[in-house]
Amino acid sequence: SGIQEVLAYSMRNAEHRHKLSTRFSLIADLLREADWWARGENKTVLDAKAVRRAVEMRSFLHRLPEDNLEGMILSDEIIVQLTGNAVGKANGLAVHDRGYFSYGIPVVVSAKVAPGDGGVINIEGESGLSGEIFDKAVLILSGYLRSRYARTFPLSITASVCFEQMYTPIDGDSATAVQLCAILSAISGIPLRQDLAMTGSVNQLGDVQPVGGVSEKIEGFHSICVKKGLTGTQGVVIPWRNRNQLILSPEVEQDIRRGVFHIYAVHHIDEALELFTNRPAGTLKADGTFDNDTVNGFVSRELRRMADVIRSYET
Repeated sequence: SGIQEVLAYSMRNAEHRHKLSTRFSLIADLLREADWWARGENKTVLDAKAVRRAVEMRSFLHRLPEDNLEGMILSDEIIVQLTGNAVGKANGLAVHDRGYFSYGIPVVVSAKVAPGDGGVINIEGESGLSGEIFDKAVLILSGYLRSRYARTFPLSITASVCFEQMYTPIDGDSATAVQLCAILSAISGIPLRQDLAMTGSVNQLGDVQPVGGVSEKIEGFHSICVKKGLTGTQGVVIPWRNRNQLILSPEVEQDIRRGVFHIYAVHHIDEALELFTNRPAGTLKADGTFDNDTVNGFVSRELRRMADVIRSYET
């Protein structure tokens, strides 16, 4: 019904499935626009079709910047891989907020590593393009690497992490989880699935924390996948704690029901690693090691090798 569509619009503005927005001016604007479309079809009530039409036309009028970015991705000016696997590279998700309209786009996050003592280098920060929250989030990555893998040897790594083809200032911590996945892939040499994108922040314990704009990010990645061609395996990894913020468009919900697009909710970074690598992450054993054939096992052994390389040069 029309009431259901208006309530869904209100929930989306509140970014919560159990809350309604109190920005009543936006609701009133929507009702006026829906009334115009309903009168054009000689209807006496605002039905679901009229409300959806008003929402769709509002999006159409505002989405020129989004269309331009999507066009650059589709023409390969902005390089985004949606199939196959790659080492040290993963698809993150960003939200562009224009005030009156916000939309999500995929962003390639890359990482390179080598033996050294530089820790995690934030290329955006070194270039003066990152905000304070983003800088804090990158420092958390170094804390996670030390506490998770380097308890019996010094962490001896220089890792650079970058948002490829991003030339505007960025802030926030919603890409921390995908940055960590890219770094661990670069360390271990294990490739990551490129048909997945991820949003979520992570703390020093590896817990994946909720972020904002999750619905827009999912819809942005879905839109690119649809226009490049759905493969049936593509999807988005989100924090489990964001499940109540999911208010998705009918197109995304339909493709999820059809099984051609997927949403994976995770609690911990290890769950994300298993999705991206299709192999077990590995559990920390009492002796501080991991099983050899796990992602964490590969990471731990390579970090120890880097520490040995540094030690051999120092002696």
